[in-house]
Amino acid sequence: MTQLIKIGGWTTPLRGSAVFVHGLGGHAYNTWQRANVPDSLWPVWIAQDIRGLNVYSLSYPAAPFRWAGTAMPLEDRAVNVLEYLANDPDLDQGPINFICHSLGGLVIKQVIREASSRKAYDPRSADLLGRIKKIVFIATPHTGADQATWLDRSKILIWPTTATQSLVANNPMLRNLNVWYRLAPEAKSIEHLVFYETQGTYGGTIVDPGSGDPGLNVTPIPIDANHIDICKPTDRRAVLYSRIRSFISGATKQSEISPDNHDDAGELQIAPAVDINSPIKSGRTRRIVRLALGLAAIVAFLPAAEGFFDQRHPVSCSAWKSFFWCAEAQSGTHHPGDETQEHTDWQQSNHALGDLAKFLERQ
Repeated sequence: MTQLIKIGGWTTPLRGSAVFVHGLGGHAYNTWQRANVPDSLWPVWIAQDIRGLNVYSLSYPAAPFRWAGTAMPLEDRAVNVLEYLANDPDLDQGPINFICHSLGGLVIKQVIREASSRKAYDPRSADLLGRIKKIVFIATPHTGADQATWLDRSKILIWPTTATQSLVANNPMLRNLNVWYRLAPEAKSIEHLVFYETQGTYGGTIVDPGSGDPGLNVTPIPIDANHIDICKPTDRRAVLYSRIRSFISGATKQSEISPDNHDDAGELQIAPAVDINSPIKSGRTRRIVRLALGLAAIVAFLPAAEGFFDQRHPVSCSAWKSFFWCAEAQSGTHHPGDETQEHTDWQQSNHALGDLAKFLERQ
């Protein structure tokens, strides 16, 4: 169920609202905070640091696998979110800013496209569209992600949702959306800030720099983090946080966003946390995820294995190739020798699966 959860705000919201939008398998709180680190929910920092700004987190079902939950296709989810935002009394006035991670950025782009198509006959959509002022894209796959392509190739085993399948690299629908967004007058009236990841997880880079760049009139900012941690700044001095804080507030200096400004904003009120289930919440489910991803990796890459089997010892240091070693060992064609390296490779791929499972849990 789609929910707009209030994180915190001021009794007199002079600066409107900021809405955080999570990505695939994400969570209204967990996506934006470091695991087991108290007071690391940085939407709260935004509410504290920008006087007069109300801060919300948009929660919506975005499970990556059908057996882990539900997820609508991107176009349907955008219609659903647009209806929710346009009718929520908390957002019925003042400027609106969106801070989006991964799939969340695509959802908001599609929301803008849907609102644009309705504005001639739907005053609520027209009003909402006219009040969207700023959007932050954090590791958003504007033209898809290679990892989603891998999951799509393995769909017979892991049953990806339509939301996951829509993120396949070079998806024509995503390319069409990106081209429309670059040219749309509505998008040109919005200010943008773009960040992309420069580090990979054990499973590789989720969104490469090319896909992370929407091609707008803005310079994308590289961040020393992977896809999971890029939306979890360590402290207020982190580049991502300080840049977003200044961008949303419209300030260029720290002194311009101090609590001493806008004294008529009233008092800050931090909302109590709302209980929201994570898409993958049990240890047993996480173990199933690891097994499914392991089997999927073998199925997805086995057709290309012949190119790697051109030496006596086919397994290299690549973590993914250790899946081929497992397949050979089971079929009796594995050549003995250098077992120490192969064991290391297998450990690396086990870590990769664990990391991907954590990605689904921690977003």
